[in-house]
Formats: sequence, C-alpha cells, structure tokens
Amino acid sequence: ALRSAMGEKIGIQSIATRLTLGGTLDKPVCTLWSNLGTAVAESLGHAIQRADEEHTRELLAEAGRRVDERLAAIDRQTAEQQQRFARKTADLAERLNELAEVEKPLYRISAEHGGRRLPNDSLFR
Repeated sequence: ALRSAMGEKIGIQSIATRLTLGGTLDKPVCTLWSNLGTAVAESLGHAIQRADEEHTRELLAEAGRRVDERLAAIDRQTAEQQQRFARKTADLAERLNELAEVEKPLYRISAEHGGRRLPNDSLFR
C-alpha cells in the first residue's frame, strides 16, 4: 500500500506509468506520464486540509479559553465594584441618619399652626 508523507494510505487502486519515446536519433523525444503524481498531490492536499482544520480548532479553543478568562475577570471586577458601591451607599445612608438626628428642625408645621380647619361641609374643602 502506498502512503503519503503524513503516513496515510493513498487512495489509488493501481499505478500506471507510460513512457513514450519518439523523434529521431538527432532529436529524440521522451514523454513520461504517471497517475502516481496526481494521487500524491491529491493526498497531500487532503493532509494539508486536515492539518489546517486541526490548527483552526486549536486556535478557536485557545480563543475561547482567553475569552472565558477575560469574562471571569470582568465578572470579578463588577462584583467588587458592586460591593464597594453597596458599602458606600450604606455609609452614606448612615451619615444622613446621623445628620438628621443632630439637625432636627426647631419647629414643625402642624395642623394647628398651619391655619384653622374648614368645616367638613365647606365648599372649599
């Protein structure tokens, strides 16, 4: 069985070679034809295509790993930023409550201070 440079079987059934001699003694003509070159070229083309496909798969797998790593890093950064924001928001709310306790208004408007109440049956109520 014939094998290509990549070690695979070459898919030909038989090898045919034709040698044609012609011309004159002063100008001889020799023609050589064989199906072996075509079969080897075809086999080499298939091997190159398979190697290209394997290389493409490897590149895609590596790119996928890199994208996954980058997305995981972005997720970690987002979670850290959300935690910082939550802490700052809680700190701000606590400070606002402290300020509200310290800065109570001296007076509040109540119904008695706002004016007299109109009777329930008033047209302006």
